[in-house]
Amino acid sequence: MPNPWLMPDDGIVDEVAVEVAAAGLRKVRLTAIERQLAAALILAMGHGTRMIVSRLGVTDRTACLLAQVAQTGYPAGMRRRNEIAADELLAGRTAAAV
Repeated sequence: MPNPWLMPDDGIVDEVAVEVAAAGLRKVRLTAIERQLAAALILAMGHGTRMIVSRLGVTDRTACLLAQVAQTGYPAGMRRRNEIAADELLAGRTAAAV
């Protein structure tokens, strides 16, 4: 079921909407990028994934994914795959040769 609070990406980041959502002042519709920024801001305020769920209206799983990306820059598992690919390139191998 699609999230009614998720808007299609329009290429514009509404910083006010991000701040309003992160502060929990009211529910606002956000793009995926704005939602990621709001989650990062919630974490920076010292809150955890439960607050991301509450303020952004996402599932626990989505909140955990947003937190993972905010903390590492990658979704869970993606960082490891990228590190393996980088190691293979440095070793002179390609992913197709493995």
